[in-house]
Amino acid sequence: MVMRSMRRNTAAVWWIFIILLVAVAVGMIWSGNMSKRDATAAATVDGESVSGQLYSRMINSRLEQARQDSGGELTEADSLKIRRDTLNDLVDEQLALDHAKSLGQTLSLTEFQQAVMSDPSLKDAQGRFDASRYQRILQMQAEQGLSWQDVEAGFMRGMLLGKVRNFWASQAVLSPQESAAAAARYNRQVKVQALLWNLEGLRAKLKISDEDVHAYYSENKKKWAVPEQVKLRQILVKSDLATGVTGAKAKAAALLAKLKAGADFKALASTENADDAARKNGGELGWLSRGDLRDPALADAAFKLKAGQLSDVVQTSDGYAILKAEERKAGFEPSFANSGAKALKELGVQRAAKQGRGLAAQALAALNKGQSAAQAAKAFQASLAESGWFDRDSAQPLPALGEAKDLAKQVLDLDQGQWLDQPTATPKAVAVLMLSAQRPGPAPAKAEALASRLRDAGDAARSKQAQALYKAWVDGLRKSAAIVDQSGVLASK
Repeated sequence: MVMRSMRRNTAAVWWIFIILLVAVAVGMIWSGNMSKRDATAAATVDGESVSGQLYSRMINSRLEQARQDSGGELTEADSLKIRRDTLNDLVDEQLALDHAKSLGQTLSLTEFQQAVMSDPSLKDAQGRFDASRYQRILQMQAEQGLSWQDVEAGFMRGMLLGKVRNFWASQAVLSPQESAAAAARYNRQVKVQALLWNLEGLRAKLKISDEDVHAYYSENKKKWAVPEQVKLRQILVKSDLATGVTGAKAKAAALLAKLKAGADFKALASTENADDAARKNGGELGWLSRGDLRDPALADAAFKLKAGQLSDVVQTSDGYAILKAEERKAGFEPSFANSGAKALKELGVQRAAKQGRGLAAQALAALNKGQSAAQAAKAFQASLAESGWFDRDSAQPLPALGEAKDLAKQVLDLDQGQWLDQPTATPKAVAVLMLSAQRPGPAPAKAEALASRLRDAGDAARSKQAQALYKAWVDGLRKSAAIVDQSGVLASK
């Protein structure tokens, strides 16, 4: 009966899902038929609308990221470029979707259904599709103003675009000469030239008013507070069918009497404890603040104890507990007198980082317009630095930056004379980097490492080739496409 019921429930979920997907399909067809009259579209591509809502969401996200990267407000030209690039990306995606069938790539409702129902994040503990999890995703998106039709259409759009990109990835094949060149490129050692902004140096030059420091302290003082803590051991006695509540309380009282008579708390907690985790550690609970103890009675008892003291038997929601305080730590209550200097330093670090990112973004823009490194360094208060030789496994390609995860790999993807397209920021400094010199690097000595390096080199080269093939295909489609720019950004100069 149970198995039959499970089958019935599973079948019901499948039919509900199929009905839902048919509704999605109808919604997509309807929206496609209405696309030519969609007044909110950002653009149309051969009569198909590019969602103005999607464009707006992407713009807001990219503009905010650009502001964070630059450390300040964007120029009108920078803002326009981001808007133009975003709409171009969406136009390219629409072209790819419209012409996916020409590559033999389609996405049926059944494929979409199977992809969703096989998604590990949408399965329950038994590995079955959990419709409620999927509904929660739709609900969260609805709170952002999206209908479930929009959400599911977006899922399908992403899946089909993935299939198109995978098609071009399958077309990327390296010749023996290209494979050798990819391995040599991947295995290089390089140097970088950098425009560098030391954050401590920038911070030292900042002038921060007392009012700003007080305001920062007031907004952040809670994070510097440290609650009083006590290091506890516990013996917990729970009632069961044999002992009942009265018996559990009596057992706890008997254990307390043994402890007061000199029994070792750790030894007794290791044998008599109903708390499995604590029993394995001799009853140790570790360092706890009052807020860590959810039971008020337990918290009150714990924080009345001095180091080395035992509590009385404490009735809690879990049973009857006996506590021992092993050590205590005083808390820390921030005041401007004891934390004002910390507030000044943190605020200075934040402002220096923002200033450094802003100067770096301006310098990079100037470099891309043809200004020399020396000219940009002078104009934007940077120092010039040069690294030693390093390879893609280096954790500190430029010591002045400190440890910069993945920076070496990013630099090794550049050509000589090319600047990284984003500034690099660490807790020590902000830098704009150019690959300034290169030479062949030593091959790994171990055969396994060499084989892994060759695989990685080939994968990186094929990925780049696949991107180029995809771009060339889309660029070809654009030449004959009827693109109407309803936002005006593509026509702006």
